[in-house]
Amino acid sequence: MYVADPRFTAVYDQHAESAAEFVRDALKAYVERHLTGLRPGPSPQRMWARAPATRSRTACRR
Repeated sequence: MYVADPRFTAVYDQHAESAAEFVRDALKAYVERHLTGLRPGPSPQRMWARAPATRSRTACRR
């Protein structure tokens, strides 16, 4: 996205030449180093379904 879309490239490259390519490569290296091999987490819908019920505001007042 950073290099493929000329709008993103223009924003990053106004700061330094080839900055968009640098950001793309840096993000790729970070993901490969820190995020590969992780199991996908539960979907947001499943997380909300498991969330404990919250007390109403009136129940919290003393």
